[in-house]
Formats: sequence, structure tokens, C-alpha cells
Amino acid sequence: MALMIPVPIMRCYRFDGLLIDFPLGFPGISRVGANPKTNLKALSLELIERLSDQAESLLQHCLSAPEIAWIPFELNAHHLAFKQLIPACTWSALDGSQYQAVPPLEWVVKLGKKEDAFQAVQRELPAFIAAQKPETVSEWLLRLAQIEKVEIAILNLELHPKSPVQRLREEEAPEKVDVLAECARRVTAQHKHFFGLEDKTRQLADVLAGNPPRSVLLVGPSGVGKSALFENLAQNAGVFGLAAVPFWQTSGSELVSGMSGFGMWQERCLALVHQAARDKIILHLGSLKELVQVGQYEGQDQGIASFLRPFILRGGLLVVCECQSEEIAAIERHDPQLVSTFEILHVEEPRPEVIHEIFHKAVDRYAPHLRLEEARYQTVLDLHRRFAPYSAMPGRALRFFIRMLETQPEACQTDAGIQGQFALETGLPSFLVVDTEPLDPHQAEAFFKASVLAQDAAIQKVISVLLLTKAKLTRKGKPLGSLLLIGPTGVGKTECAKALSRFLFKSEERLTRLDMSEFGDADAVFRLVGGQGREGLLIKKVREEPFCVLLLDEFEKAHPAVFDLLLQILGDARLSDGAGKLADFTNCFLLMTSNLGAETFQRGRLAPITSDLAIDAERHFQQEVQKTLRPEIFNRIDAIVPFLPLDAEQIQRLAQRTLDQLAHSEPLALRDCHITWAPEAEQALARSGYSPKYGARALRRTFFQRVGVGLAQLLNLSGKKHGTLVLDGNLSWRWQGELAAPHVPIGTGSLLNLKTLRRKVVALQRSNAYMDLRNEWYRATRRLKKGKTIDDPKIKPVGKILTQTEALLSDCQGLESTWELNYLEGLEMVGPEQVLPLKARFRELSLQCLAFESDYPHAVTLSIFSESPPLIEALVLDYALVARHFGWTTETTLFQIGTNPHEPDPSFWQTYTRDRNICRVSVPDPIQHLPITLMTFGASFYFSGSYCGLYLQEESGVNLFIRAAGSEKALLLVTQDSQGKMVPPEGFERKGKIPSGKPSREWHMEARSFISTKDGSSRSWGRGSKHMVLVEFLEQQLDRRLEGMLK
Repeated sequence: MALMIPVPIMRCYRFDGLLIDFPLGFPGISRVGANPKTNLKALSLELIERLSDQAESLLQHCLSAPEIAWIPFELNAHHLAFKQLIPACTWSALDGSQYQAVPPLEWVVKLGKKEDAFQAVQRELPAFIAAQKPETVSEWLLRLAQIEKVEIAILNLELHPKSPVQRLREEEAPEKVDVLAECARRVTAQHKHFFGLEDKTRQLADVLAGNPPRSVLLVGPSGVGKSALFENLAQNAGVFGLAAVPFWQTSGSELVSGMSGFGMWQERCLALVHQAARDKIILHLGSLKELVQVGQYEGQDQGIASFLRPFILRGGLLVVCECQSEEIAAIERHDPQLVSTFEILHVEEPRPEVIHEIFHKAVDRYAPHLRLEEARYQTVLDLHRRFAPYSAMPGRALRFFIRMLETQPEACQTDAGIQGQFALETGLPSFLVVDTEPLDPHQAEAFFKASVLAQDAAIQKVISVLLLTKAKLTRKGKPLGSLLLIGPTGVGKTECAKALSRFLFKSEERLTRLDMSEFGDADAVFRLVGGQGREGLLIKKVREEPFCVLLLDEFEKAHPAVFDLLLQILGDARLSDGAGKLADFTNCFLLMTSNLGAETFQRGRLAPITSDLAIDAERHFQQEVQKTLRPEIFNRIDAIVPFLPLDAEQIQRLAQRTLDQLAHSEPLALRDCHITWAPEAEQALARSGYSPKYGARALRRTFFQRVGVGLAQLLNLSGKKHGTLVLDGNLSWRWQGELAAPHVPIGTGSLLNLKTLRRKVVALQRSNAYMDLRNEWYRATRRLKKGKTIDDPKIKPVGKILTQTEALLSDCQGLESTWELNYLEGLEMVGPEQVLPLKARFRELSLQCLAFESDYPHAVTLSIFSESPPLIEALVLDYALVARHFGWTTETTLFQIGTNPHEPDPSFWQTYTRDRNICRVSVPDPIQHLPITLMTFGASFYFSGSYCGLYLQEESGVNLFIRAAGSEKALLLVTQDSQGKMVPPEGFERKGKIPSGKPSREWHMEARSFISTKDGSSRSWGRGSKHMVLVEFLEQQLDRRLEGMLK
């Protein structure tokens, strides 16, 4: 039975011709439009959809004839004071309750029995508004100012409520569980674009629609397009005669999700089979190997695949599964009959000419204006064949190419652009990927020497291997490089591996270190490679991080069987586990460390290392390695890198560098402490900290025990918070006195600034604003991977911001390392001219992060209202000069009482309001000519330019100008208006309407200064220009917001 309910509508007419409809009794629901019928239809659909099961509650909202009244309202909050009329509506419900609402403010209240409308507004509404944000209140006041007229309209709502009997039957009826909706998703036509799959899609359709239909197993390498094949069939089902067939997709993990009890996943699978047979669907189950494993537990060897096999064999369940060819053997070992249940369809990698045609179609679809040469396609394919071996063509390569076409189409036109973007996405060093980017051996040498001391010959060998790799002169199918670092303990072998990771990948996190002494038993190979459902440690690490530095520490201590694995890695750069999972080492730098021959190469005395000694050491260590390693392993290592013992001079240099690192450490910088030491302290540390057996490790241990612990005790026990500390020849600390001007190297101040900047960059990366950027970019890349597009223009530059922030942090760290090296070698140190560009980059990135949180960071409207035309003129001129200083463009408008003599059609203002005799005067250049008259009561700026919205965001408020003759005030309103259409609030053309609350800024004109009451700061312009003080204040105000963002 239909139920007709009349719902009164409060209709507000705006000056711009639009109207807003508010259904009374339902706050939060409204419609804006120019057509009343369209508004009512939209409201009717929304109310019926939301409230069709709540007829009784709707009856309570059936209103008596609502009454509209313009109630005087006084506001004094957020430094704003207003007195104006607001439209309020009062009605009675069927239960006798009295209600009142101001729909434009989204406010509704239930009246007391003896309370009238005026009392409710004065009692409830001020507290409600005071709880809102200032910018929200400003927008509401403007919204009220736009309303010209209010009336009541009636919306007849037709509902079909359920009877109590129907509801009772529905509640008692057993709940029908839609298994497909629980654990699967419908594959529909999403207008994705697939290329080169027409023939295989037809073969798949023929098998699924055959007589009888059979389930299909798609066999092929990862990335060849198996999943895309199913999606292409679902999207074009009508072409292959399957238009009436629903296509669904799930996986083994989704089927068992939430099924924790015994037999629960089996019940779900049975329900899935019955529903699939009833609805005659085709189900994509994903990886067959996963289906074999999922569902197993101790005492239960049967997985989902074996459970579903009888239903698939009988044809009761029509499915499509996937697997790789190397996985078939493992599947058959577990269930010999499973593979034969399917019709096998092999999906091979397309021929090169077909792949080029696929790329050409992608260009026509995503960037039709581009004309690319075939060589650009080949560049993308070569990069992925060389550096992305886990994925067959064209899957990953095509996704990478499409992302470039969508985000950086210009970069696709050159090999360097493609290679640079590939290096950026994979994290590979750009000099290895981009052909045109050189590898400077001198810069590389300086980088390594800053970390590895007194091993020049070893560093040269490492750089030689890097140069060979850059020139592509190494054999294909091998790791990027394989080095054996050999020598005594404590001479820098592990530090060299860390430095190589920083040089290649900008981080030590890319260093995968395995202590081979832990793999000396017979079970070592199993733990490294894995098997029987257990993933090996080495296989897992390399598959998770294919671009890395792999360090096998003390590799000679591993079990002999491990050397067979090492031979396979060095020879073919490939390793497979028992399940057929492949690990590729072609993108790894393989480093091995060893102490072989260190005991026989005795250099117990501290003597200079000569070139003859270096040659002897290399010969000695090479002979020792040949005695231990099999020839086939020895011949596959790119270079034997000997590390020599440290002599007296090098030990003292190392001691000096250790003390210098302490002097520039962050804890001392934060305490405002300086340290200095006598030359005897370096010599004492070198003597006591050197051991022929343990090398520099003994120096580090001595430094910690005698120097570090003593310094910590002095800092903790002393009451001083800053000063100069002296280390004497006995390695004892003492205070020199209060902080004086200690002798520090030139450039130390710049280095401290650089360290502070580096800490700020890290703080930026940890800030909420930066995390929001990372989250948005993650969601955007997920959309791109799913074939969707990014429509929001704010999202497109996010990736560039994240990349530039990472690059800035890397540059700061690199400059710190360069300074330390220059200091040790007595060269020129870092100066302000090198730090200032980094600071400018940091400020720009911080502004971009802050701007991301604003809807209009580069466009804003600033309005000025005052009863004093000369004051308006002065403020307009000031802000015009501010805009000129920052390089913003402006659109300036004056508000005057009377008709604009320059406006050809004064009727425009009649549509604004008929009882306010005001007009607008456009001013092209307020600095050159500003036609202020006695009838001018306001002005409006529309600013557009770099970060103008951020600079002016907090300018709203009352400005009080104090002179000896008296005081004047002006109201400034800031709105986030991208169109620049400011409308003066109601009554501002009359005197007495400027708020009289606490001013946000006081200008003392005789003293030529002003005070900001928001933060208590003051500024004085003396003999200078007033607008420059305003510029300085805006910059410092924005700086405080940026600092707050970092906290």
C-alpha cells in the first residue's frame, strides 16, 4: 500500500539565480540547482532510498504549516561581531513537539514548551557557531548574504512501507548467504585495454563454451598475460557468445579468509560449488599452486584444489586457473590427477614484432599525439630483459610503458628519458642504466675513501669492476659484479661493502649480509635454498630485494655443499628452490669476505706500506685462495681484492678521523659543546688501540672504552650544558671553561647547518603531510597498475615531490661525506654557497607538502571593508605592493554605494539585490590609479600566484588603526574562492556594521609599527615602506606553519 507524505521544503533564492532546497526535519540533506522540478526529483529519490523502511518516523515529521521568520541575530565569536537577520523556520510535528531550524547553517533544535523562536536562536545558535572553525563561520556568513528570498514548497513523497507481518517474516526467515559476494568479485566490462590477446582469448572461449565445456589451466611464465586473458574474455563476452554468462574471480587465500574452525572452508567451498552451478558462472581461481597449498594443516594434506577436483572433473564447476610451467611438476607430486582435470592452454611470450605492435597500440591509446620510433620500444624491452628477469614480456614492460605515457609522455621520446625513469622506479643506480650518464672514477674514489681508510689499492679494484659493469663489458647472465675481499680482520672489508651499497643504492638497507659461519653444517644448503614448503633464506632475500649488494661474510667457513650453490650463482646467476621458485642474481653485486692467508701474511710491526708490499700481498692472497677454492669457482670471481694491514701513519689518521667524527656528532651539536684534543691524544689512541691481530677493531674498542665512556661520564655528571672539552695525552677529558671561541676548521658552521638541514629533511619525511602524500601516491600507483587513470590534477606531481625529497636527502648526506674527506686531506671544505641551494630546495618541497592540504594554495580572495575610504585606499595599495613583491597577479574590485558610471549594464546589480544600491568598480592597476570616492565601503582582491593562498590564509580579522586624532578599523576576510567573485556581506554598506570585537592586528601609525594580537609579535617600518614589513610578517608567519608541520 502506497503512503503519501507531504514534506515541506524551505527554498532559498540566491542573487545568482540558483536556489537551494532544504527538506525540513531532515538536516544534512539539500539540493542546489536552477530548476525547482529537478531539485524536488533528486530530493524525492534520496529520501525514498534512505527512509523507505522508516514510515513511522516520517509520520512524526509530517509538519503543520511551517512558519518562516527573519530573526535578528547577534554574533560575537572568532574576532567577528555581526548583527543581521537570518531566516528561521518553525513547525509542529504530529506528536505536538515544536522544532526550529536554520537550514543554511545546518542547525535544528527542539523547542521547549514555553520557548519561542527568538529565545531558541539567542540561546542555542551562538554556542553552535562558536564551536565551528573560523573559516567555516566566514563561509556561512557569505552564504547567508547570498540569500534574497525564502519560501515554503511541498514535496509529496510516495512510500511503500512494509507491514509488521512482512517484517516479522523477513526476520524469522533463514538468512541467505551469498558465498560469491563474500569471497569473490564480479568481473565486468571495465573498459580496460588489452593488446595482442585476440587469438588466445578465442581459444579460451572455445574450450569454456565447448560441448561439453571444460575447465582451463593457463600455463605460461609470469607477466605473459594469463590474468589479462580472462579479463579480456569477461569484457568481450558477447563477441564470443558468452554474454549471458557471469564471470567471477577469487583466490585460495580469499576462500579461506575468516574460516578458522574445523571444516569451515570446506562448507564454504561446497556452497560456492552449488551457487556456481545454479548461476552457471565461470570462476577464475588464480594460481593453481596456491590452491594446492591453501587449506592444508597438520593431519590434513588435502588443499582446496584437491577438494574441488571432483566437481571440476564432473563439470559442476567451470573454472580457469593459472600456473607456470616449472610449477607443474610440484603440483603433480602432490596430486597426480589434478593437472589432467583441466584443458591445458599454453600462453607463450609473443614474438618481438608482435610485442612492438602491442606497444604501438598502447601509444595510440594513451598518447595519440606522440610519434615514437621502434628503437624506443626496444629500449624498454632491453631494460626489462636485463634488469627485470622475473617477468616475461610484455607484462611488466608494458605496464611501465603505459605509466610513462600517462605521466611523462615527453620522456618516452628519448632513450635517456626511458632509462632515467626505469632507474627511478627500480632503485638501480642511474649511471648503470642511463647510457649518457658517465661514471666519474675520481668522484667514486673520493666517495669510497671517505668511508674506507688506507686501502687505495682495494678501492681501485672495486672501481675497476664498476667501470667494466658500466661499459657493459662483463659477461651477460652473471651478477653485476663478484668480488672477493680478502685480508686480516679489522681493515675495512665490511665497511667497503657498506660503502658500495651506499654508492649504488644510496642506502645501507640494500646490503644483504649473511654470516657463512652459521652455515657450516650439513643442513646449510636446505636453510639457504629451502624445500618442502619452506622458503630458503638466500632465495627469500634475493627475491624480496633483487637490486642489492649481497655480502657472504667469511665464506670459507661454509659447508662444502654451499660452494656448489656459489658456483651456480657465479656461473648462471640463477638459483631455484625445491618448489621451482627461481631467484635471479643478475642485479646483485656479490661480495665475499675471507681471512684466508691472513695468519701467514704477518706484518706485526708498524711500517709504511710500499707498492712492493701491495704486490706481494695480492700475490700471497691469490695463492691462498687458489689453494682453497676449486678452479671453476676461482675463475668465475671477477676480482680478488686484497686488504692490507694498517701501518702507523694510517692508524693515526684513523684515530684523527674517529675523533673528528665525534667532534661533529649530533649529540654534541645539540648540547652546544665543542671538543678539542692535543696531538698527543691522537698518538695515544693510535698506540693503545692498534693490534696486529685485530686491526682497527681494537682501535674502535679502545675509543669506546677510554674516550667515549669518559666523555659520557663528564657530560652526565657535570652541571654545564655547553662549553669546550679537552682530551689530553692520557685520553682523559676535562672542561676548558665556558663556551669561548675554540679553534674550529673553516666551514664547521656550514657543516652544522647542513646537519640541521638533513635532520629537517628527515623530519619532513616523517610528518603527517608527507605521509599523506605517500599514501595518495600509493593509491594512485595502485590505480595505474589496475589500468585506471588519475583524474585529480593534484595527484600527478606527488611522485615528483617524493622523488625530489629523496634526492635532497641523498645530496645532504653526500655533501657531509665530501666535507669529512676534504677535512682529512686538508682540502677546501663546504661553504655557505653549497648549503644555500639545498635550503632553497627544502623550503620549496615543504611548501609543496603544505600546499597539498589546501584546496586553493595558489588562488585566494582577500576582501577589505571599512567606513573610512582613505583607509581602504591605503590597505589596497599595501596589498597591491605585496602582490607585486611576490609576483602574484591580481584582479581588484571596489565596492561603492550608487551606480557604477563605467558599468554599461547597471541591471547586473539589480540581480544582486534590489534594496542595496551598490555597485562594483573593476580596477586594472591599483598602484597606478585607484578611483576611491566617499561612497567606497570595500574592496576585493583576487590573487593568483605561487602559494598566495598559504601566505594570506590567516589574514582574516579586524585591523585597528590608532592615531592621535582617533582610531579607525577595517575588516579583512579571506575566502578560498577560485573564481574571485566576492559578495559583500549584508549591510556592510551602512555604518556601524564593521565588527567591534578584539582586533587581530593593531597599527600604531605615529610609532610606525604594528602588533599582531594572535602571537604578540610586533613590527616597525621606521623610515622604510609599510608593505615590506607586511611582507616580512607574512613570510615569518608561513615559516612558523612550516615548522609546525615538521613537528
